[in-house]
Amino acid sequence: MEKYNSFKEIDIYLELFKKTHIEKPYKLDRMYELMKFLGNPEKKLRIIHVAGTSGKTSTSYYIASLLSLSGYKTGLSVSPHIDNISERLQIDLKNFNQTSYCKIFNEFNELISQFKSKINYYEFLVAMAYWYFDKQKVDYAIIEVGVGGLLDGTNIADNTNKICVITDIGIDHTKLLGNTIEEITKQKAGIIKAHNQVFTYSKIRTIDKIIKDIANSQHASVDFIKPNQKSILKLNNLQSRNFELAKHVTNYILSNEGKAGLDASQIKQASQITIPGRLEIIKIRNKVIILDGAHNSQKIEGLVATIAKLYPSKSKKVLIALSTEIKSKNIDILKSINDLTPFLIITNLSTLSLEELSDKYSKYLDILNFSEVSFVCDANNALKSLLNSDEDILIITGSFYLIKQLRKSLIRAS
Repeated sequence: MEKYNSFKEIDIYLELFKKTHIEKPYKLDRMYELMKFLGNPEKKLRIIHVAGTSGKTSTSYYIASLLSLSGYKTGLSVSPHIDNISERLQIDLKNFNQTSYCKIFNEFNELISQFKSKINYYEFLVAMAYWYFDKQKVDYAIIEVGVGGLLDGTNIADNTNKICVITDIGIDHTKLLGNTIEEITKQKAGIIKAHNQVFTYSKIRTIDKIIKDIANSQHASVDFIKPNQKSILKLNNLQSRNFELAKHVTNYILSNEGKAGLDASQIKQASQITIPGRLEIIKIRNKVIILDGAHNSQKIEGLVATIAKLYPSKSKKVLIALSTEIKSKNIDILKSINDLTPFLIITNLSTLSLEELSDKYSKYLDILNFSEVSFVCDANNALKSLLNSDEDILIITGSFYLIKQLRKSLIRAS
């Protein structure tokens, strides 16, 4: 069987898996068959399953960091990845280098070639994570949901000792999850299986009731957490909520195993980890560049509030790429950005011409109060324009694909 020797070769190969037919609505039957073929590695793991609309990745990283600092061997799988695919397969928050990852990938790919059905891209990577974390005998596998929960490929894990974490919930992925907050909550809470322990923030009454009802139907226990107003994080608002949630999960585990709770040094160290593309700060000369894949209203509101609090007197400029179709959520995103700054650069990751890109947004921008809006079709050229601007704080946000495209060059320049 052909061997792959670089991340680029693997990415090209996995493009073939994206073409595999996906049923609508998606069913988990093939994933259950696949895991059985692999010897059900997920059943041998202690899993922390993280769902939600905002904060899934950050919460997952924080849990992995706190547990690693407490002496546990952790496996972490996040979705999507930013720099390269190895982010979906981390041991103790360490990404594999290209050579090591390719070796693991080739071994799994040869094994999976014997499976009778064609699988898709996401099924491949989820199965590989469960398989490898079992091989590595991690103490805890922290698994981030891709989209939703109930019908997500990760949701074949039905161990009674699974810990479920549900972060903040908002309106997103409506084509897949439903148009109302109630429908979306049911999808997120669908990760709850029999006798699981669930951690979530107390939200509005209707959301809390849905989560509680689903937990009760599964004889699961829910810990509704109240926000801690005294966070030690420099980055606050949504990130501090994610960190506090991670602390509750970790302290629960430590308490159950008769160990001392987290100490101040562990908390401080874990809170300072870099999470790619999530409120990530890169400094170039006298500029502060903030990368955050805030692609829905809830995330952008948290980002705006955080930056406004961190840099109240600094001038700011935003570079953003959104979906090519202007929807109500995109208008809400632009309104939130307008509260932060009057300076905006809009780019895109599709093939829109400058005129098409401008036409998409102009009629909506007319009702807002931006004093300077630039349209730049090519994302790399848009970045050059941003870096050459006079503002002190430069924010790159919206699509994760934009963050992924620009992050490496920014890190090299820092």
